[in-house]
Amino acid sequence: MSQGQIVNVQLMIPDRGPGLPPSIPLNRDTLVRVQINPSLAGTQDSIAFTITGGSAQSGDAVVVGGEQLKASGNLTIRGTAQTQPGYARDLRLVATLNGKQQATSGGFSVCAHPCAVENGPHHVPYQINPESLEKGVVGMEVQIVIVSDSGAIADLNEVTEREIVSDTHSRSASMNDFPKWNVQVQRVLQPVANVDLDWHTVNVCSLRAMLLAHLQGSQGEWSQDQFDEFRCARCGMNAAVVIKNSGYRITRIVEFDTANVLWLTVKKFSWQCTIAERTASAGPTPSLEVKMRVPPGNVATGFQFP
Repeated sequence: MSQGQIVNVQLMIPDRGPGLPPSIPLNRDTLVRVQINPSLAGTQDSIAFTITGGSAQSGDAVVVGGEQLKASGNLTIRGTAQTQPGYARDLRLVATLNGKQQATSGGFSVCAHPCAVENGPHHVPYQINPESLEKGVVGMEVQIVIVSDSGAIADLNEVTEREIVSDTHSRSASMNDFPKWNVQVQRVLQPVANVDLDWHTVNVCSLRAMLLAHLQGSQGEWSQDQFDEFRCARCGMNAAVVIKNSGYRITRIVEFDTANVLWLTVKKFSWQCTIAERTASAGPTPSLEVKMRVPPGNVATGFQFP
């Protein structure tokens, strides 16, 4: 290039998602688009790219592809050490020409984020107080696994999460708009390491009320949707964000068999869902189902339909 010629370099760390501070995943490649104007093709010069600001507190990253470019194109960076809470956005991607800085990115962090919620394989019928009509609870117990975009759940040790469940919908006509459950939000976000089991239940006394007041001996069903949200302390998120692939639908079915025994079926399956104007893509677990007789008593209902 001719002496004194100005080279304009533009680069930006790609957006990881709505509501997320600038960051890149741990142990995963991130593609960065670079604009170089004018092109240096045909000259002996090239733009060199490095990452600055790395430390034990700030985390670190390296350029693993496209370390030097003569023209607009892509380079690849990879997070190698996670940022500690309180040290967000200290890392920068820097472009130099013959040792002189030409451009620098905004500050960013390195952190693993949840990318999906798996259900199972453990899922079984669940009950509390099987001998009590007033205090009995029945439903499904299911294992929950939070998936890390780094490939290791241990990397989510500075991430908290919780589930959001929609109001009831998709009721069968026999339910006569019953039950009417509102959106449910866990009170506090919990560490990912504490996430283990989830329960989708119904009070036995509520089932009796449905039968006596609404179903009149016919089958009934209703559904709710569910997704999870998370907050990462490493990149300094101000508010919780929906986990992308965490959407599921939970359908409960109640019915009598020919022996007048009451059964509850709970189905949970992958479903793209929107709750309070926030949307999650369908989760990775296709479908789980349990079916159980509703106690108390061996004849399940503990009461005869009038």
